[in-house]
Amino acid sequence: MSLTLLQAETEVRALTRHDSDTVRVTQTLIRVWLHHEYRALRTWLQDVAPELYNTVSGAITVAETDEIQLTSALATFERVRRVEADAGDSHWRELEQASPISVNHHSGFARTFRIEGDRLRFGPDSTFSGDVRVTYWTTPATLTADGNTFAIPVQLEHPLVL
Repeated sequence: MSLTLLQAETEVRALTRHDSDTVRVTQTLIRVWLHHEYRALRTWLQDVAPELYNTVSGAITVAETDEIQLTSALATFERVRRVEADAGDSHWRELEQASPISVNHHSGFARTFRIEGDRLRFGPDSTFSGDVRVTYWTTPATLTADGNTFAIPVQLEHPLVL
């Protein structure tokens, strides 16, 4: 089950007894409020149960001096949670996030990652190459059209509706 913006608007109108009142309670007003509350709920859920929103990219091949753009059409990264490098034999090793003060300072792993603006870069120097995968939260679409759906984890759809 997925709730669309139009369904949510209809529910709000029914629950607040404004079924036909489109002058004082406009469609724009309801949709702005729904979008705001949806973002607030999503932020709270990410704080209390972050794994509900985790998405894992496929293997991304990185050549020397390469970087991953975090706002590409392939994936919209809201927040990077973990970066892993292929260690061979289908094993992935988590990379350490570099210190924001000194990208060359790390606690023992030879390879690190850092986020600079909308780019994911690897270090401590530019000689890293191989496959990586990124665990991240996706940026949800802005709810504007009737058919837009709320990105609620399947595990929570039923309890939240009740």
